[in-house]
Amino acid sequence: MKEAGYRDIQPEEIPRIILAGAEILLIAGTVEFDGQPRQGAVSGGTTEPLYADVKLEPGSQVTLPVGGHLNAFTYLYQGAVSIGEQALQAGAATVLDEGDEVTLSAGPDGAQVLLIAGKPLGEPVVQYGPFVMNSREEIEQTLRDYQSGQLTA
Repeated sequence: MKEAGYRDIQPEEIPRIILAGAEILLIAGTVEFDGQPRQGAVSGGTTEPLYADVKLEPGSQVTLPVGGHLNAFTYLYQGAVSIGEQALQAGAATVLDEGDEVTLSAGPDGAQVLLIAGKPLGEPVVQYGPFVMNSREEIEQTLRDYQSGQLTA
């Protein structure tokens, strides 16, 4: 039961990490490359969010650290990529297995992949429209509060 938050992030605020064959926009989270911690435009938070936009050159490969205690998935939005033995085409999403890193191998036309991770909430989630709570009763109370004008921005 926290107040909603919002932060506008300008493109120039997003760190660019250049590696051999890859460019990473680190939107949220902290990762370590070559022993050097890198911090995204957004950091902290109880869920330890990691949000990276990874652009791979054709045939290149990159290994990205992902905290082993985080749940993670990728979304491939351009090109083709392999994660281990699993080959993905544009529009594919995959939940990652446990581990502390993921290796992405680009296809012949390169790839652009979102890597998204966060600490599991470990609690029920109920969503209705823009509202997200832990139970149907909380959603119903939120709707009553909204309809009576008690919710304010």
